[in-house]
Amino acid sequence: MKIRGYRKDIDGLRALAVLPVILSHAGFAWIPGGFLGVDVFFVISGYLITNLLLRELTQTGTVKLSTFYLRRARRILPALFVVIAVTSVFAWFILLPEELARFGRSIIATSVFLSNVFFARGTDYFAPEATLSPLLHTWSLAVEEQFYLLFPLLLIFLWRRRKTWAMPAALVFIFVLSLTLAQFGHQLVGTSWTYYSLPTRAWELLAGSLAAVWVSCVGQPKPRLLLSVLGLGGLVSSYFIFNESVMHPGILTAIPVMSVLLLIMFTGSNSVIYRTLASAPLVFIGLISYSAYLWHQPIFALYRTNNFLPPTHFELWILVVLTLLLATASWRWVERPFRKQGAKDSSTKTPMFKFAAATAVTVLLGVGISNPAIASGRVSLSGVSFSEVSKKVESYYGLSKGCREISGDNPRCQSGENPTGLLWGDSYAMHLAGALIETEPLIDFSQSTVSACSPILGVSFSKDGVFSKTQKDCLRHNEITFNYLLDNSEIRTVILSTPWEALASPQKYLNSDGVVQTQEDIDYKLRRQLKALLDAGKDVILVGPPPRPNYIPSSCLIRQELKALELGACDFSIEQNENFKVEQVLLYYQDQATIILLSPVMCSTGKCITSKSGEYFYGFGGHLSPHGSKWIGQSGIFRDLLN
Repeated sequence: MKIRGYRKDIDGLRALAVLPVILSHAGFAWIPGGFLGVDVFFVISGYLITNLLLRELTQTGTVKLSTFYLRRARRILPALFVVIAVTSVFAWFILLPEELARFGRSIIATSVFLSNVFFARGTDYFAPEATLSPLLHTWSLAVEEQFYLLFPLLLIFLWRRRKTWAMPAALVFIFVLSLTLAQFGHQLVGTSWTYYSLPTRAWELLAGSLAAVWVSCVGQPKPRLLLSVLGLGGLVSSYFIFNESVMHPGILTAIPVMSVLLLIMFTGSNSVIYRTLASAPLVFIGLISYSAYLWHQPIFALYRTNNFLPPTHFELWILVVLTLLLATASWRWVERPFRKQGAKDSSTKTPMFKFAAATAVTVLLGVGISNPAIASGRVSLSGVSFSEVSKKVESYYGLSKGCREISGDNPRCQSGENPTGLLWGDSYAMHLAGALIETEPLIDFSQSTVSACSPILGVSFSKDGVFSKTQKDCLRHNEITFNYLLDNSEIRTVILSTPWEALASPQKYLNSDGVVQTQEDIDYKLRRQLKALLDAGKDVILVGPPPRPNYIPSSCLIRQELKALELGACDFSIEQNENFKVEQVLLYYQDQATIILLSPVMCSTGKCITSKSGEYFYGFGGHLSPHGSKWIGQSGIFRDLLN
């Protein structure tokens, strides 16, 4: 077996992995594929760790697992625990009760290397809210550690087969199986599980492992400048070509993965590529890359959460520099001392016990701050109660949270005894209930609403592209509501409301066969639905979403109040309304329905107002608060449009 020693160029390659990740997560649009740096880390890790394991197998015929796992603990845990501890201090003063409780649960998951499972259950990696999760990036650590919990055992087993083909054959088989799962897992288990899970990521680590097996069995291939240039070009170009719309991981992810392998396998020590990667700046950034990776997400997430407005480019660069400075300190005073101490230890029992104890303490920290009572019992530095402020942005369900089915004998879902109107839609219909109650002349109405279920027949929203029970329930709910309307002559007015994203961006809307719909598909179905309602003698009203800037108004209002500042700073201009495109598309249907846009109501003074007399007009996300809904109903503009 021929095992090559330390390579400076691989540390430089680490720099080319961590910098794109940091810049991409900072929000620089010019490097949309920077998230691929994580995939680069997987390949490098697979190559280096497999090299170490093969060296030990060659020398001793086995792997001392306790030593291997202790080495991993020394590499991963000290810096991770420091980042969690420091992040927790800032999170305590910044995050709202629900946010802090979720952060606490993410600490628990991170401490036991299950954060990939935790985030797969409810966090779309590319969704805007993902940028506000301080520990989201630890999913990749969980994938690696899950892999290395099993991989040494597999290598030992294959080594003892005493057949030269057994190890590469088994690794190739698992590689192909994992890549196949990655390619087709989006349809089977959804994009989130495919993105975060070990089975769909193992092939990237195994790519590095197979390279190490090749080198150990055959030797390092002869340097090929053309191939190493191709590798560097393929890797760098991937950062600018890939974006969140590319199915990832999948077969296309093989482009950056194979590019890394070309660099590892064919970069000669005298080549210009080697000298570039082995340059002092890149090597240094490579050395601090793990700490830089740990620090960047908490810094960006907490800064965004605390300031609510998108950071300027200048602020982003300051945060990037701060990340590298903290990474340098962490590498110098946390990572290196623990590694040096590891070289002196002759026993594994005592240090493993210490790491287990530290893990237990971190888990207890997560348990503590995830406790709703503790998370809600805090007071901000300005003396404002977190719980009182957070109540202002709680989800608003309209007449009742239980109005999922049409029922003539459910008074909770009726504003009066003899309803002549029906409010139909998702949470953006729910938040209109207060407005309808305040209108004059009064409209008695029933409410038929399901969260994330647009009132368009034959289509259902799917965040991860999977057609499951949730989508089937939505389709069934809309069908029942539609048939109820056709059979009930007493209902004369039908009010439909949703964000109407399906009309402008239909990519996440599926039909009853689970097929993604085009804009033409949805337009046809909505027009057919409107015609049927008109033919049944109904007056149809389509209500648009509230105007929305490029920040979440409720977050802005909360942060202003927690700091005891003026709430008016959260108002925004008409030009900042990012729902303008949706509003224009909605107007295409004014030949079949009355269109009510909320922008003229909330922006009548030339500025879109978000609060009045200390009361918020916006609640959870981009929804109206109960007070905002009531205020709109009392608006003369809204009454005129409705009547």
